[in-house]
Amino acid sequence: MTAVTTAQTPGDVIRPGVKIRKDGHMKWTVERDGHMGVIFDEEGMKRGRWAAWSPFARTPHGMAAFTSDAEEAVDAILATLPVRVSTLAEASGHTPADIVDEAAELAEEWAAQGPRAVFRTAAVTYEAEISGPAALVVMEALAARAAAPSAPTPGDVVRPGVTIRKSDGYASWAWSVERDGHAGALFDAEASGDGTERGRWVAWSPFAETWRNLVASTDDAEEAVDAILATLPALASTVAEVAGVATGDVLEEAANLSAEWKGQGRRVFLPKVLDGDAELTGPAVLVILETLAARAAEAPAEEAAPTPGEPEWRTLKGMEAPFFLYGTERDGHWFPSGDRKQVTGRPLRITRVWTDRGLRYAEDETGRELSLYGPAGKFWAAPVA
Repeated sequence: MTAVTTAQTPGDVIRPGVKIRKDGHMKWTVERDGHMGVIFDEEGMKRGRWAAWSPFARTPHGMAAFTSDAEEAVDAILATLPVRVSTLAEASGHTPADIVDEAAELAEEWAAQGPRAVFRTAAVTYEAEISGPAALVVMEALAARAAAPSAPTPGDVVRPGVTIRKSDGYASWAWSVERDGHAGALFDAEASGDGTERGRWVAWSPFAETWRNLVASTDDAEEAVDAILATLPALASTVAEVAGVATGDVLEEAANLSAEWKGQGRRVFLPKVLDGDAELTGPAVLVILETLAARAAEAPAEEAAPTPGEPEWRTLKGMEAPFFLYGTERDGHWFPSGDRKQVTGRPLRITRVWTDRGLRYAEDETGRELSLYGPAGKFWAAPVA
């Protein structure tokens, strides 16, 4: 779909920290932080009415763009002009510290392009100048990071037959994890003010045979939930639902395990009497699920789905579909991983990539369309193994 612009001339364009002035009859100046480009009005030219020039454009005669879109002409100049960190912070809402940190990491990546490829001033302060191309990459990286979802909480964890609720009132930093009438608790050490270096989520279970019944201290909400479930009793029917088998298969495995554990002081069945069902101990449930999973793995394997190769932090230039991008699903939307230092999220198989009006788009294996920012954007990408 073609974008609609309301700017009739460069003078109608508004950009934070940028001054745009008419200079004579057929010329406009675009100034930011003491650097300036010029837009010439060439109405009637087939290549576009607005000819954008910048002394920092690495093109013949310093021409940054020929276009009929006044906003596009302004932005083409701004993409080349150096800019102070403080100006970027004011325009974007990001902190100067975040911009400096992101730019410093980019400077390491662009070291081969020379010492001034990112920072144009020797002193790296909040008034330091960043080159126009570097500023674009820094802003895209910070935007991707801001769009990424926050760390999952126990409420984001889904397990069949398990109910996870956040407590109300003064204990709003606690969560209950319930299965078949038995419950454990998760405490958010960060929110409660009792922060611990061992991890944000402290998991407790009345069935844990540990000090103070604590089963885990971890930063991974899923790991904390699973640590509680490893101790909670469960009905054979619930285990069957999780494993995708019949309740009878679970009862059969439970009987075998009970015979194996006889004399070891380890229980499989709890005393509760049920018709066609049984209540199993948490440790027994773990073993039974592992046994059923191993049995399923021995079945004839279907054709293996494509898997990702070694991921790399890179732009998508030269990447041919299909390939994988790493990211996170949240509220029905997909967000690319924005941490350049480590791979996060899960791989998503991309089947098609294209560019439209300077922006890159992709389609995943379900046919969903994804917006992937500008061509300079970087992602954790991996080829098909």
